[in-house]
Order: sequence, then structure tokens, then C-alpha cells
Amino acid sequence: MIQREIIKIPIANSAYAYGVNLDNTLFTVIDIYSSFKGIPVPEILKNKILLTNAVHMDIGKKDYSWISLGKYDVPTDLLKLPTFYMQDTITKTNFHLVKPPLYDQMLKAAKNECIGLERMVVMSPDHLVDRLNNHFFGKKMKWPESLPFWVDSK
Repeated sequence: MIQREIIKIPIANSAYAYGVNLDNTLFTVIDIYSSFKGIPVPEILKNKILLTNAVHMDIGKKDYSWISLGKYDVPTDLLKLPTFYMQDTITKTNFHLVKPPLYDQMLKAAKNECIGLERMVVMSPDHLVDRLNNHFFGKKMKWPESLPFWVDSK
């Protein structure tokens, strides 16, 4: 196990989502949320990964109120770096895979190779909270068309 910072993210309905700060830019969000009282960190770490994305925390110097719960030993399955995909926003037909650990190479890919992968984006904290509110509470996302996070299999 490796120590990483565990974060608590305020979301809708006076609830919190939880994540692991992988490197101050890349965050893994765990598939669990709680009421205002919270959940003990060992219980949080027993759950699976919901998503991993880069988050730009300095956008407009806004206070996003993410709360550090401190550093904890994190199971290796929660530290796994995913493969992302990129899609040409003009043609919509060209796809690439972007693989860890450095995410510095793009490999040409077919659309079907990207299904189920997260899009390589740098989100604002607002985008991430919007996704979490959609996932946990079914709230409509503000940016579903302009920021598709996954490839439609159709």
C-alpha cells in the first residue's frame, strides 16, 4: 500500500463524495457518498473506483471547499492509472488511446477500442461535481453535449 491524501468533495443534497489525490492534478473518485456525517476512511477505501480524471483546482482562484481527510494507506487497486481516449473534435472519427504511466504517447485506435474508457480531459471542479451529482442523484448534467466523457457505442 502507498499513502495518498483522501479528499471529501461537497456534492448536492448536503452529501459528500470521496476521492484519492493521486498527484495534485489526477484524482480517483470512489463510488460511494455519504450524508453530512461522513464515513470512516477505512470504509471508503473498501469501495471501487468510479472515475479517474485530471482536475484543475486553480480555475479563477475559486474556493472549492474540498476537504483533506489526511494521508492514508490506499489499496493498490484504487491507485491503478487508467487508459484514456482522445477524439478529434472536428472530424469526430479519429480516436487515440493515451496510456499510463506518463500519458505521453497517443496510439491510433478504432472507436470500439475506446468504448468504456474515460475521455482525456482536464475538468474544473464544477464539472466533476456535476458528474458526481448525475451519478449519485440522477441530476441532469450541465455539460452533457459539450463534454462527452465516454464514447457512445452506437
